[in-house]
Amino acid sequence: MRRNRVLLISPPWRLLAWPSLAVGVLKAHLTRLGIPVDGLHLHLDVALRIGPARYEQIAQGWELGEALYFALQCPDERSAILGRVAEILRRQHQDELADWAINGAVDDVERATAATLDQLALDSYGLVGLSVGALQFGASVYLAQELKRRAPHLRVVLGGPSLIGEVGGNLLRRLPFVDAIVDGEGERALAALAGLSEWAAPQLAAIPNLVYRTAAGDVAHSASSTTRNLDDAPVPDMDEFYAAARAAGYPRSGLVLPIEASRGCAWEHRKDDGKLRGCTFCGLYRSSPDYREKGLAAVMADMRAGVERSQVLDVSFIDAYLPSSYSKELLRQVAASDLDLTLFCEMRCDLDPEIAHLMSLAGVRRVQLGVESFHTRILSRMAKGTRMIDNISSIKLCEEFGIPFQYNVILRFPGVPVRHIQEMADLLPSLRGFRPPTVADFYLDRGSRIFQQPTRFGIAPETLDRQPLPFLPTALVGDPVSQFVSFDWTDGDESTAAWQQVADAVAAWQARSQTMRALGVGALLSYRQAGERLYIEDLRQQETRTLELRGNLRKVLLASDRLTDRATLHASLPELSQAEIEACIAELQAHRLVVQEGSLVLALPMRSRLPSGARRQAASPASATP
Repeated sequence: MRRNRVLLISPPWRLLAWPSLAVGVLKAHLTRLGIPVDGLHLHLDVALRIGPARYEQIAQGWELGEALYFALQCPDERSAILGRVAEILRRQHQDELADWAINGAVDDVERATAATLDQLALDSYGLVGLSVGALQFGASVYLAQELKRRAPHLRVVLGGPSLIGEVGGNLLRRLPFVDAIVDGEGERALAALAGLSEWAAPQLAAIPNLVYRTAAGDVAHSASSTTRNLDDAPVPDMDEFYAAARAAGYPRSGLVLPIEASRGCAWEHRKDDGKLRGCTFCGLYRSSPDYREKGLAAVMADMRAGVERSQVLDVSFIDAYLPSSYSKELLRQVAASDLDLTLFCEMRCDLDPEIAHLMSLAGVRRVQLGVESFHTRILSRMAKGTRMIDNISSIKLCEEFGIPFQYNVILRFPGVPVRHIQEMADLLPSLRGFRPPTVADFYLDRGSRIFQQPTRFGIAPETLDRQPLPFLPTALVGDPVSQFVSFDWTDGDESTAAWQQVADAVAAWQARSQTMRALGVGALLSYRQAGERLYIEDLRQQETRTLELRGNLRKVLLASDRLTDRATLHASLPELSQAEIEACIAELQAHRLVVQEGSLVLALPMRSRLPSGARRQAASPASATP
């Protein structure tokens, strides 16, 4: 009996509100070719069965989600795996989660997973594809083994960003229940696999982006290939996800419609020579040999069709960054459309007032800004292509235009001179007028430039992968099977102490922001004009103050309200000499009201009146005049 139906699965612990765009893209592609296919967003089923709150708690972490499914896959090592991860959770002050991890969590997850698998007519499928993204590694390994146990005839294929490069081959050697791994784009590979009359090495070798076993049992990799014209792709089909969410009564306002406007990273591939040139810590886009954009008309059509099919209006772009070649026109068209969309996107920190205004008009309600650091030399080490002052300017624009945003500061980036870390720590109290960052310790990505050149970044190559990941069973310890690479820190105690100063400064910033926002304060450093006077409310510290600026100080602060260079500043204030302007900048700097970098100047206080005309709410602190 020939079974040619395909099942595509999105495993846990993908974020609950997000369907798998990979599953949707592949399903639409196979359907267009006449290949019968079903999609299963198993992560949603498991979330609804164990409870959304518990699910999100796991999905927001890392080790526990992987450990639960590896404990299921290797029951003899269950106690050891969960014990190691519970210890990590306790060090993170997550005692309740640690207790659940070792007392009932595995049973809860097993029941939730089995409840869905029991409903599948596995005998009707010949091929199962598992999409392996972040936090889906352990679940994918367990599901591959369990599906083979339940239906030995199935061909099980894994693919996704967690399996690219050497990891895919290593896993195929270790996992006999996995038949092949897709390393790269999967449309052509899955279509070819679904149509195979014989699963043999010669046929597999002709399929692009495939890691497979040869007749001798060795692992081989076929030729790589990419889709050149993204405009021809059909609208992604994620209907099962939205139907299941509606049937469960999950609120539509809590769901996301993912949209793909590009593949690869424009910053990574900006010179189009095939070399990695992106951020040194990032390995996300090394499977894309170049950068490709879907046309604006096709993106708008995908959004309209996606909204019609899903009945969801919260759109999320999954791109590295919103495509810069047409980002402004895209926002204009969204703002002018009859769809009341809200948007999520990632942006480089090169925002200007025009795009900030368009983002506000288009309904951008969440932005991930690529900040990572507030020191230009550290940013250069990261190869971000931005400066400290660019990051602050982009944050200020989002604040003033009312665009909710989030950003990270990376701690313990390897090989950074202590003086640079301390200089960043000294700057952070000045920035408390803005939304604070979250902090994340640096982790080493297997595909990153740092991994390729560890010595250059102060990492001893012999320490790479020396320490096994805590959630891995014994069978997977040895050859690299994860994109996360363990290594030994060698920066020394002085560096560790300096990074702790940064962490402490961010914690104080977060605490101050939380306290003041709970009191209804919209901005902790803002200004309002009253004729020839300018009043600044400074709530960044415990001792709040109102500063009154007149004359030249007022003129210079207003002229640097947007990021400006000194030549432009001088040209805009012809009545002031260069010496007078520099004296004003120095005095404003002394009060932590401006930041400078080279010839650039930026005032830190935000307008108390937003561009929309709405006034910020602010407290009434005691006054002080410089």
